[in-house]
Amino acid sequence: MKPHSPSIATGLIPVAIAAVALSGCAPKPPACDDAAVASTIHQLVMDHVTDSMDLKKPIGRDALSGYYFTALSLKAMPRPTDREHIPGLQQAALAGYTGGASTSLSAVTTDGYDSQARRHSCKATIKLQSKATGQTMEVRGVPYTVQGTAKAGEFLVESPGLDEFIATVGKDAIDHVVSAITKGLPALRAPDEQRPAAPPALVRPDEEEHGD
Repeated sequence: MKPHSPSIATGLIPVAIAAVALSGCAPKPPACDDAAVASTIHQLVMDHVTDSMDLKKPIGRDALSGYYFTALSLKAMPRPTDREHIPGLQQAALAGYTGGASTSLSAVTTDGYDSQARRHSCKATIKLQSKATGQTMEVRGVPYTVQGTAKAGEFLVESPGLDEFIATVGKDAIDHVVSAITKGLPALRAPDEQRPAAPPALVRPDEEEHGD
């Protein structure tokens, strides 16, 4: 089981919020252990992970994006001519990661329901499994709230304790994506770019002094 990576988590996000439309006009938001809540938390995590690898946004805008660009530079060592290939390789690898990831809630507890605010106060162990890397990552005792909004059939999930978990999942996803880019770039380079640079010609000392 993969531990947290607090060294890249500092200042990542203070609060994670998402809104999901529900079918019908439920008088109360979903319970703390509802599948829709787990799905929303999963999307919160993956949205931040995906955003950290957005090549169109400033480099190093937060700790996780900084980790991505550093890993990409050091491991893939891209050349200027690789720029056109990187987005496609990244997109395919990231899609494989997100498509094979799932999140579940366990040890769910509730501190009660505020009927006026239409809000559940919850706590749970959050576990994310990645088929792409074979890793299982979890964080225990995470507090979160599930609250209905003024819009019928909509609720919010808010958790100020997800930053370290997002960093852990993000590092796992980034390592997977960078590995795929590193392996994929050589095959996409032009033939002359794939050949190693020719070594300098060797000249014997006597040839250098006397010529032919």
